[in-house]
Amino acid sequence: MTPVTTVHENDFLLQFIKERGALSSEDALLHYLANGRDSAEKLNRIIQDLNVKQPFEFLDFASGYGMVARHYATMIPQARVTTCDIHPEANAFNHEQFGFETIQSQSVPEELRVERQFDVVFTLSFFSHISDAYFSRWLLRLYQLVKPGGYLIFTTHGRVTSNYVLGKNQIIFYPDSEQKDLEGQYYGTAYTHPSYVMDKISDLHVYSPVRFELFKEGFWWGHQDLYVLGKMAQSR
Repeated sequence: MTPVTTVHENDFLLQFIKERGALSSEDALLHYLANGRDSAEKLNRIIQDLNVKQPFEFLDFASGYGMVARHYATMIPQARVTTCDIHPEANAFNHEQFGFETIQSQSVPEELRVERQFDVVFTLSFFSHISDAYFSRWLLRLYQLVKPGGYLIFTTHGRVTSNYVLGKNQIIFYPDSEQKDLEGQYYGTAYTHPSYVMDKISDLHVYSPVRFELFKEGFWWGHQDLYVLGKMAQSR
């Protein structure tokens, strides 16, 4: 199965790639598709290493217009995919183009309404945009969506992205991002020291025991940190 190459006119990632790299429209699209395919391959290797049962229920949170998700049918065919995004037109596009079930996200985590849990919850470069006021709250909300025995996989801007200026337990946040339509208080640009993230992960034990599976500094795109958390079976 060949991934759909149609891109939504409002896809901010394609525009970001084009402007940041000063690329032609054709070269930007090739980079966009290759980037998404590479991320799907990375994710599949992680899932295989975790020995996730097959098939499995999978949530791609903050999925955008499917830069990565369009490759799931070929790269992760065992996943039963649901996507979730803040943009209604992105959800409509992902459903119409790729056939995914979709969920409408919210600016505030407590307002996100999801009535079921998933074997794997994945969010790529979402926590790289979240302030201290919302970081723990979003981490908890996404962890709540993981089935007992399942996994939460996410990335952050860490020390590599910040050129190692971050101090221990530090978060630096700017209320601005490539998504100009989103309010900066909810979605900006964040840099988090691994110790800051580890402290937030430790707080999840109040809700449910956490099994720390994996941390790789600078793993994604050569600069974003990877975290993989397992949810213990005795969740309440």
